[in-house]
Amino acid sequence: MLFFSKSPYLFYFNSSTIFKIVSSVRFAMTTILSSLRVKRSNPFVQRLRKKKFELFPHVSIKIVKFSVLLIILTAFISCTKVKREYYKDGTIQSEVTYKGGKKNGIAVYYHENGKKSLELVYKDDMVEGASMHWFYKGTIKRTDNYKNNKLNGISTNWEEELGCKFSEETYVNDTMNGAYKEYHPNGELKVTGNYKKGKFDGIWIYYDERGIPVGEGKYKNGEGILVAYYPNGKKMREVNYADNKKNGKETLWLENGQIEKIIYNKEDRIEKIETLTEIN
Repeated sequence: MLFFSKSPYLFYFNSSTIFKIVSSVRFAMTTILSSLRVKRSNPFVQRLRKKKFELFPHVSIKIVKFSVLLIILTAFISCTKVKREYYKDGTIQSEVTYKGGKKNGIAVYYHENGKKSLELVYKDDMVEGASMHWFYKGTIKRTDNYKNNKLNGISTNWEEELGCKFSEETYVNDTMNGAYKEYHPNGELKVTGNYKKGKFDGIWIYYDERGIPVGEGKYKNGEGILVAYYPNGKKMREVNYADNKKNGKETLWLENGQIEKIIYNKEDRIEKIETLTEIN
């Protein structure tokens, strides 16, 4: 019989329980060795077949107790369970798989309306592999890929109302690094570019809804100039960037080539605007 104990060892076993456990182990080992065609004359097999309490000579009852306890504790640590939490109204809030006392396996989180909010996979309390987010209404919001608890690979975003793909981002260890794309609602490309360690880098191309290029940016380490054009090829806008933000002068032209206004920006904030009248 197995009892809970106040001792640091958690459990207490009587001799009858241990005898049954050891006998079962002895029987199992004898069966395995027989299936492997180990001869009965083998000293190890003969020892197993003896109807004695001890599995091996000179093994004390304390060692047997400790071994059985170790097996049970190992099974406890390796067991898998799902922890569920609920909103106040009883609606499911989360279902998280645990193994060995840590988050291991699939975890699902829900909106208050019962629809999924987030699904991901844990490995020893760290997010690993693909994850998926949903909007409140149940439409897909975002997909990500994780490695060692950090974003790595392509992340895709969707627009909520239209349900269309909005952008694709490339991550390395939680930092945008690599190809970037944005899309118009009709599926045509809107922007193609590249990030390097979180900064705009290289040539960026901007497109209209028909897929026709209407602008180009040239950047290095988040700094550069974006130029947009009218269909007739004349400049429509020229913007200066620093640290991925509008910094400095932004000039807008009319289609006839005349300057319409000049905007002075600082970290994406407008500090001053000069209109056509003021300029002339």
